[in-house]
Amino acid sequence: MLIKTLLPTMNNMQGNTFLILESELIPILKDNFIETLLSTNNPIADMAVYEELRSPYGIPDLVFSDMNKYALKKRVSDNPLPILSKDIIKTLLLIEGKKKVTLSFLEKTLPYNKDKIKNMILRYLIKNNYLVKSNNSETYWIDKQYVSCLDNLYSIEAKISSWKRGFYQAYRYKWFSHYSFLAIHEKYASPSIRNLELFKKYNIGLLTVSTSRKNLEVLHRPNYEKPYSREITALTFERIFSSYLEKKAASQAG
Repeated sequence: MLIKTLLPTMNNMQGNTFLILESELIPILKDNFIETLLSTNNPIADMAVYEELRSPYGIPDLVFSDMNKYALKKRVSDNPLPILSKDIIKTLLLIEGKKKVTLSFLEKTLPYNKDKIKNMILRYLIKNNYLVKSNNSETYWIDKQYVSCLDNLYSIEAKISSWKRGFYQAYRYKWFSHYSFLAIHEKYASPSIRNLELFKKYNIGLLTVSTSRKNLEVLHRPNYEKPYSREITALTFERIFSSYLEKKAASQAG
């Protein structure tokens, strides 16, 4: 999450003090991240970028998302509304891959009471064609599976000098990100470079940002890794999907 930290730096030409803001790193990251970090198989047109995306497990300064076009098209066709309820997402992931499910199974497995399961969760799933009620009042046929359209999600935490704080925040993003990075100003990168083995151990990327040259340097490139939580990843995708729909509606209206 972007914190408006101000740090003094000496301008030798003028003898005055000027300030570097963390917000100055963001446009440089936006302009250079894809070209510097990603292959030509991921053109800019296929990537979406979000500033301070509010995930359930932290707020990265920048998120780059790569969505599967075919899955996205099907999702828009099948269920065009984002699912922003943690309870619904938890249930959809629970019944994934099953052909049918019973009310008693849901009661035993989900941390909700019978009334909430019947009157909120099941009602939603039936209304949105995920479930079909059978003749047996206890049994529901699964008509449609939940599918996340995310192929890859890259989260970046930007810091001027607080590398430890940035490292822990970047680590939290691994709960919903395939790649997680700390980006730090090049003038204050030495402590993080001395701890590069820590970034390698926990598979967190390390970037330095030059505000004078307006570019990035990759000090550690993380490997692909599945996010730690499917539930948090799904909820994060739904927020991205919500933003996608808003932008699409705005472009059509314009």
